[in-house]
Amino acid sequence: MVVAMAHLNRIFDESPFLAICRGLKNPEDFVFGEKKLRPLTNTEIGLLVSQNNYAQDWSNIRVVEDFLTQRIVGCHFLGLCRLGRFADDAGTHPDSEIPSGLYNSTLLDVVVGDGALIHRCELVSHYIIDQRSAVCGSWLSGKNLSNNRPRGDGGTPFSRGTPFGNGVWINAGIETGGRAVPLYVDLDSFVSEKSARSTDAGDYRRELERFLAVYTGTVTLPMGYLGKKSRIRGALSIKDSFIGPDVLVEGAARIADCSIIGNEKSPVFIGAGCILDGAILRPGSHLDSQAIVSRSFIAETARVGKQAKVNESYIGPNSVIEEGEVTACFVGPFVAAHHQSLLIAAFWPRGRGNVSSGANVGSNHSSRSPDGEIWPGEGMFFGLGCNIKYPADYSSSPYTIIATGVTTLPQKLEFPFSLILQPDEPQVGVSPAFNRLIPAWVLSDNLYAVRRNEVKFATRNRVPDTVFDSDPFGPETLEGMKKAAAALEGVKVSKSIYLPGDIPGMGKNFLLEKDRLRSIEIYDFFIRLAELKAILASGHDLRRRIPHDESLHEVVQEYSVMLEKCFVMIRDSRLKDHSRGAKIIPDYRETHRPPDEDAIIQETRKAFDREIHRVRKETGLA
Repeated sequence: MVVAMAHLNRIFDESPFLAICRGLKNPEDFVFGEKKLRPLTNTEIGLLVSQNNYAQDWSNIRVVEDFLTQRIVGCHFLGLCRLGRFADDAGTHPDSEIPSGLYNSTLLDVVVGDGALIHRCELVSHYIIDQRSAVCGSWLSGKNLSNNRPRGDGGTPFSRGTPFGNGVWINAGIETGGRAVPLYVDLDSFVSEKSARSTDAGDYRRELERFLAVYTGTVTLPMGYLGKKSRIRGALSIKDSFIGPDVLVEGAARIADCSIIGNEKSPVFIGAGCILDGAILRPGSHLDSQAIVSRSFIAETARVGKQAKVNESYIGPNSVIEEGEVTACFVGPFVAAHHQSLLIAAFWPRGRGNVSSGANVGSNHSSRSPDGEIWPGEGMFFGLGCNIKYPADYSSSPYTIIATGVTTLPQKLEFPFSLILQPDEPQVGVSPAFNRLIPAWVLSDNLYAVRRNEVKFATRNRVPDTVFDSDPFGPETLEGMKKAAAALEGVKVSKSIYLPGDIPGMGKNFLLEKDRLRSIEIYDFFIRLAELKAILASGHDLRRRIPHDESLHEVVQEYSVMLEKCFVMIRDSRLKDHSRGAKIIPDYRETHRPPDEDAIIQETRKAFDREIHRVRKETGLA
């Protein structure tokens, strides 16, 4: 817990978001710097009136010393308004088509920085519009008129402003609660996963609540904020939100109680028809095409679009949610849901998986309460139109595939790289509700997909200065393979068909003897390959780690042969798809690249050759 709290406390010193919020406690100093504000002169008031401007009280207008009137036309000023300099030399947003200034808009209690643009806005109220930002054809309201009412989550109301969606707890993992995750801008995967796991709920939860109280107090402001070089165009309603620098809002329907943080390297985009309520968006996130995000955290470079709905969920870096629905979920990095699908109450911290079109991963509602949950494994693939019944635990079955149209029973599966599919025909003595389990099938028959994912995760990471482990054969997975192989080998009496209870970890499936024998062979192969790789990567400790009954030459030779076999398996699994397509589609060979020209195959060939060359060179066996 000490380590965890130290991790949290560093945020107060390192967070750019908190630094901005502290500065905004004195908005004039933050926006105008050393520039001093003054009242308007009578001459300036006359010029403004002649340009069709009106003020409820001209004495409530404060301007910078070098203020110019030329670019303020047709505006209505209410309350206390503090204005910067609007001129070419003040700087305008790089792609603003209209010069900086205030045009045909109503402004109430605002701070507007140098070089900003407000154009044809029905109302901009209680907002800080920072330098070189732009608001066009939009409604902005920063005064939280409901502050004195109890919050919907039972928390304490904030009487002096809004926390912009920070400090709220969501049920990310179980719809009815039990895996609470806090929402705040600087939340990361370490804190979110630790919070969601019940094992550390006690003291850590209390310390986290104390941290959140201080954090929320720091970010609570009486006005909304639009950061430098950000743009809002055609937004119907933006209320009580912190929109940081480098954010583009293009035609959003509603944004309320949100924190949206971009930066120069990783800008944020929010597109047409989007609705955001109590959402937190990190740099590089992208929302488009009527996406709806409510009480959720969208991590770096994650994407929500095409009418997708995300509610009470944590969406990890580089994940893509399009068209479907995600509710009460903890979704790790590199999860893809590109089509209409349903994901509810999933605790998926390792991510790297796929939810296919029509997949119903959402059987969390019994006849009594929606308290069911699922733990998908790393790299898990939910096939087209599958139906997953809860509760389910696949966390010990990474890179497992649920085949098209399969309905699974509640279960715990402990066989990595498996395939679960409907049986070809009924099996005598086997319940028709049971599916066929083929352990290690993904390794034996679909290794191209494993390699493709490894390359994809390594090359498609868009989070700056962050490296994600893309190795599908990490320590946990390797241990799981060893455990699975031991379970399969531990059978005392051979059978043609094995049922749940015959072999531990099978879940609610059956296993054929031929699949058992083949799976043992495949698991053993990849376990040995991983062992050899570890030995040959041990540097100066190399010779000590080689077993006494083996020579260095034998180890290197075995490793080389196994790598070559691995490459053939990758190529052949791709060739299988190509051959099948050619038998069905008349011009398939003319319109599809052959496997040897496939980018993944070519990259793998080069990578394996480099690895063999490295090993032979380092061992002196080149």
